[in-house]
Amino acid sequence: MTGPVRRVRLAALAAMLSLTATACGGTLASSSSDASTPREGGTLRLVGSGDIDHLDPASSYYVPTWRLLRTMVRQLVTYPYSADQDESTTPVADLAVSVPEPTNEGRTYTFRIREGAVWDAPDGPRQVTADDVVRGFERLCNPVWPNPAPGYFNATIEGFAEYCTSMSQIEATTTAIRDFIDSNEIPGVRAVDELTVEFNLHRPAGDFVNILALSFATPMPEESLKYKPDSPEFRRNFISNGPYKIERYLANQSITLIRNENWDPQTDPVRKAWVDQIEVVIGSDEGPVQKQMEAGTADLAWDTLVPVSDLHRLRSVGDPGLTVEPDGSINYLVMNLRDDQLDNSEVRRAINTAIDKTAIVKIMGGPSIAEPINRILPPQIAGGELTVESPFLTEGDKGDPDAAKQILSDAGISGVSLKMPYRNSGKAPSIAQAIQQDLGQAGIDVELIPTLPNLFYTNYLFQPEADWDIAVPGWLPDWYGNAGRSFFVPLLDGRTCGPNSSNFGCYNSRTTNDLIDQALEAATPEEAAALWAQADQQATEDAAWVPLITFATPHFHSDRVGNYLISLGTNGPDLTNVWIVED
Repeated sequence: MTGPVRRVRLAALAAMLSLTATACGGTLASSSSDASTPREGGTLRLVGSGDIDHLDPASSYYVPTWRLLRTMVRQLVTYPYSADQDESTTPVADLAVSVPEPTNEGRTYTFRIREGAVWDAPDGPRQVTADDVVRGFERLCNPVWPNPAPGYFNATIEGFAEYCTSMSQIEATTTAIRDFIDSNEIPGVRAVDELTVEFNLHRPAGDFVNILALSFATPMPEESLKYKPDSPEFRRNFISNGPYKIERYLANQSITLIRNENWDPQTDPVRKAWVDQIEVVIGSDEGPVQKQMEAGTADLAWDTLVPVSDLHRLRSVGDPGLTVEPDGSINYLVMNLRDDQLDNSEVRRAINTAIDKTAIVKIMGGPSIAEPINRILPPQIAGGELTVESPFLTEGDKGDPDAAKQILSDAGISGVSLKMPYRNSGKAPSIAQAIQQDLGQAGIDVELIPTLPNLFYTNYLFQPEADWDIAVPGWLPDWYGNAGRSFFVPLLDGRTCGPNSSNFGCYNSRTTNDLIDQALEAATPEEAAALWAQADQQATEDAAWVPLITFATPHFHSDRVGNYLISLGTNGPDLTNVWIVED
């Protein structure tokens, strides 16, 4: 997934408690203002800039929306709220009774749904069933707002791609969608009985449970077929099976959630639902949002980050509300290997050697925000914690243009001239100029091409025939832990090369592709991690592209918020597991 969506890893301010009481019943309500003491009640207030992207789980691809959906809908499996990276990135049972071991040589997963997990349906609470799970997958292919990441399901579930191809050809009407779903099936998703659902895969996939933890894999009630996907009618009639439900939604203004009285905490092992109400107020940029949180009139930012101008001040006073932690995102220099110049590995080696990564760190705000990276996988992805040796290390990551120039000279290469499109906003122009200078000192001429941010990908990187040679995109995985499929595959699997592919430079190595296949079918996360590290080593040595920097993201919360901690799997604070400290 490319740059528009930022996932965040947040720092712990207090140790995670072992919480055994339920959210309903008030047994842990406290008069204490101690932030470490669980407290039921109150309103959690979020403020921010923009609206949700889609309320429909089938099409939502925006982290703030995913956090909100976690309060209202559940999947068969999900991620726990934990400060431990390994724990927080390992899926646990949610709607399912347990996480099953695959059968049929790793190709079949059978889940049993918890009794008592219900929809807050208009005609009264109704059990979530296997048919609801199947319906959720069938709606992913709707022609109105189709799922934005179908590759995860096409590559794993039997018959999913064919089902989607057929559904994409129907009219984008409520009737056509309902009729298609009623008369067609996905072979690999089957309701065995009322509470048992079975998934059959093309081949073993060690990360399939991670895929099922995505918000996309949400069961949907039968009422969802009454409305166009994510239409105003769909949003007004949204049905919850989580601890909260929508009381009021005003587009581009506010969202108010209240308790879902039909949610049974005994059926939900991951959501405590401490607060009574969650309010999101939209329309403020990062400056006013920061001021409100520091004043205590807002608790969390909805979709903004801490302004860079405030970071030094907050750090200098040691404000406990500030957290800055790595989020697994990277910026890198991609090279278009369709160009004969860059198809030459010696040119790519020279480019890898020349660039001063510390200069880019400074541009981005310094070492508290970014740090150089000399490999492909960040440590938040399985395999990224294992050692990979880059042959292009330079002293202090400052680059060595003279050594790069010598690489070209030894290979008898001269006159390299490259075109570099860059986004004409933010830090991108300064980064482009720094790279132009470094490569220029190595004897490589770089022509800079400014472009509007919204055209950077669509007019250049996603177009195989576009006239560009190098560029600096960003990347962020859709999940963490056993997540090579959402990181390494889109960026470096040569079989994905083509229009709209995220393998922008069309890198294609049979060795790398084989290692990818082995990692995807690995029986254990540990085996997968070792294979992803091998693929990382191979592509790094091959100078597939230049890893530049990895990020840490600054966030802030008011002193009213308790149990605010790092949880990489839930992409930050879990709105169902924080509480409000008594004023």
